[in-house]
Amino acid sequence: MKFSPKLAGTFVAAAAAGIVVSAATDVSAAWWVRRHASDCFVSGGTGIFDSGWALQNESGAAATIVCAAEDSSMGAKHSTTALSVNVYDGHKVDTAGSLTCLNYAIGPTNAGRGGRCLTGPSTPVAGTGYFNMQLPLGLWTEGGSADYGYFVVYLPGKPAASSTDGSASRFLGSYQYGPQAW
Repeated sequence: MKFSPKLAGTFVAAAAAGIVVSAATDVSAAWWVRRHASDCFVSGGTGIFDSGWALQNESGAAATIVCAAEDSSMGAKHSTTALSVNVYDGHKVDTAGSLTCLNYAIGPTNAGRGGRCLTGPSTPVAGTGYFNMQLPLGLWTEGGSADYGYFVVYLPGKPAASSTDGSASRFLGSYQYGPQAW
């Protein structure tokens, strides 16, 4: 086959167009954060321990776990399009639950007081086992860039050893995703 400059130019143009199209549809242009449960704060309660792969509630009381939202130049909270929380609901009577919240920063309209939360999903029935809860994001998209986003996970207490009401519940971690901010 003989070399043809015209054919070579057509090939180079087609290859360049393919690169442009693939770059425009590249899903790697999105940001995501996968966070282990141990990055979060246990609010009150005792008997919560890090088993290495999850925060596990070994107490008889419900546990409240608070986690900060990703909010950086690479992934701003207001551009989050999905937030999922992974739990294990081992209690056969009580369910695990969640909230998505916004704490107001100091500013002219709110003077740094208070905040709001949206009730998120719970496990569909007690004793569900492993479950992925998709949390609501409305507050994060409405809030100002200076406001602090966070989410809360509630784990039911562990039933008494003599009970047949299930086992310890666990919070494994979260996954936050959004389009590239820059």
